[in-house]
Amino acid sequence: MAARRVHVSAERRGLREAEGVVLAVFDHTCNECGQSFQSPTARARYCPPCRPLAQNRERRYGVLYQRLCRECGTPFETTHPKKEYHTTACNRRAVIKRQRAGQTVYNPPLEPEAHREVIIRSAPPGTRLIIFGDAQIPYHDARLLGGISRFMQAWKPQVLVLCGDIADAAEISDFDRSPLRLTNFADEVEEVRHWLRRWRDDVGPEATIYLLEGNHEERWRRFLTRKAPELAGLRGLTLHEQFGLAELNIHLIAYEGFLDYLGFHIEHGSIVSNSAPAAGMTARRMIVRSGGSGLMGHTHRASSTSYTNDKGTHTWIENGCTCLLSQSYNKRRPDWQAAFSIGEVHNNKLHVQLIRPYSDGFWADSKFWPL
Repeated sequence: MAARRVHVSAERRGLREAEGVVLAVFDHTCNECGQSFQSPTARARYCPPCRPLAQNRERRYGVLYQRLCRECGTPFETTHPKKEYHTTACNRRAVIKRQRAGQTVYNPPLEPEAHREVIIRSAPPGTRLIIFGDAQIPYHDARLLGGISRFMQAWKPQVLVLCGDIADAAEISDFDRSPLRLTNFADEVEEVRHWLRRWRDDVGPEATIYLLEGNHEERWRRFLTRKAPELAGLRGLTLHEQFGLAELNIHLIAYEGFLDYLGFHIEHGSIVSNSAPAAGMTARRMIVRSGGSGLMGHTHRASSTSYTNDKGTHTWIENGCTCLLSQSYNKRRPDWQAAFSIGEVHNNKLHVQLIRPYSDGFWADSKFWPL
């Protein structure tokens, strides 16, 4: 409602005017409880009892914007500066109206170089693949990644698949950050670039490298959307440019996208099942969801689960992780396992093997590789 200027007592007004200050009081309605109150501030939004609660909420979630829903006219608060609709139902009704009116709304992606899906239908016999991820640099297991790097130098795979969460991106996450962290986001990006250059050198210039975005890389898009939407689209602000993927000839696959290699589905994943024992539970869900064989990261667990139906036998792999198995934010030792996978093509089918390293090394390609 419109604020109304109310004059105060003559004695108080005279005292303040003697000091050179014009004093006024304004009528408001509290946005929290709906009660009327007076304040000397023309733009006050909360009454004195509600103000501490609202301030705490703003400090936690960021600046709150006052909006009127474009569909139903309901007033609401949001932390997103460009949100226009009160509920998803209002948004859906607005979309239906635009569709019936023949209007097309195009929202360009924040990562224009990223593919939603990549499908490989044939590959030469003997083609070798190596798949690993969830390194969460700079919290990676340097010993394990070093051993994998030496293995790739000798084995020379033709395809390297980085299945997400290569970077940690803790500095731009929604979770609380420790004030004792010694790294910043710029250092993390440079460390990721170092490892990407090293892996390109390991597999050689002719090999194909795919980088699947994980939920940690997705933090960069969410950060731009929520905190700095006006900067979206500027050159140099995409992960493709920050990681230097063009100069390394690395193909980027968007978050929740996938690589289909000869019918074998590879993605980072977005679901986690925690029923004990947890390893393999997510893989069972993914077999039912996908209806075929595949591999995922995200869970930080190592398992291989098979299922047979009328269409044949399918196998789904949880690919473990290559980060440190104990992080500062874990109160107890997490149920994580270090692992990666290798595969080889025969008769246009991909044969995948899950590699589980021990603390001193791992066995792959009929040889022991020490760490």
